Amino acid sequence: MSVMSSLSRHVFHPLWDLKDGSRRLKMLRELERTQWLPQEVLRARQRERLQKILSYAGANSPYYERSFRLSGFDPAHFDEAAFARLPLLTKALIRSSTDEILSRQFTRAQLGEHKTGGSTGVALTTYFDRDWLEIRTADALRSDQWAGAFHGMKVAALWGNPPVARSAKERLRAYVTARAKGRITPKPEHPVATKRTAKLVEPIFENVQMVAYDLWNSNQAIIIFSADAHLPPPPAGVQPADPNPDLHYSILLVAYPDIYNNLHTLYAGVTDKFHLDLTPRLDLIDAVDADGDGRGELLFRETSDAGTGWVVYRATADKLWKMFDSQRPE
Repeated sequence: MSVMSSLSRHVFHPLWDLKDGSRRLKMLRELERTQWLPQEVLRARQRERLQKILSYAGANSPYYERSFRLSGFDPAHFDEAAFARLPLLTKALIRSSTDEILSRQFTRAQLGEHKTGGSTGVALTTYFDRDWLEIRTADALRSDQWAGAFHGMKVAALWGNPPVARSAKERLRAYVTARAKGRITPKPEHPVATKRTAKLVEPIFENVQMVAYDLWNSNQAIIIFSADAHLPPPPAGVQPADPNPDLHYSILLVAYPDIYNNLHTLYAGVTDKFHLDLTPRLDLIDAVDADGDGRGELLFRETSDAGTGWVVYRATADKLWKMFDSQRPE
């Protein structure tokens, strides 16, 4: 391990956890210590923790309090047969009984949100507290160590180039480059010259900015990427067919990575001065606590056909939700 990797692992990372009041590394050490315990010891620990979880659920969740009572199950006196009679928790039950399932000790505003991909048709929303997030992060660090990647090491992530644009980055790149297709045509050498296909032009990015905020107070970075893009001038002998060859595009991407480095897109927008009615230009000002709940929101300057104003967005698990619009105050 290099000197910098060693410093990152043994100095900078612990200092960062100390600054955040995090227990990730402490949990990681506990996982490392207990993962090789004898099977009978692990089973006893699992049973003990299961009883604690069930006791907490019965005391703090209205749904489980009622479910345990109707099933004749007492967490304090664990009985496997009674435990097996408890109804299975389905997606339909979670959607219809979310407020009852949640602990009385938390409000939704105090919890982070996670949504499934919605591959079955409707995404499922679940909620988590900071302890769960830190345990999950520690578990991910341990699984990385099994693969030989210890925290503090430099890690490179490789992406392919699929033929179909799926992610926000791919769609953004495809959108900008597609605007060049058919707009730059070769100048014919003579009136009957055979048409040639112009080479796809890569856009030029300027004013590139990227910032990250911990809006949810959960050590989860919300990343805001913005840039301006335009097409390069055509090569010699080629004249632009676009009546606005100097057109600039405004790009904004808001997303967050999960612990597996999968990027979850909250907003992806590309616009120009002719399409502000469909997609306004958003310029990030700062992160603010707009409603005083201790969580951050994003303040943008919005430029549309109607003019320029200020908008505040809250980042949820799957999108940006508009809280305030100075041009359309409620």
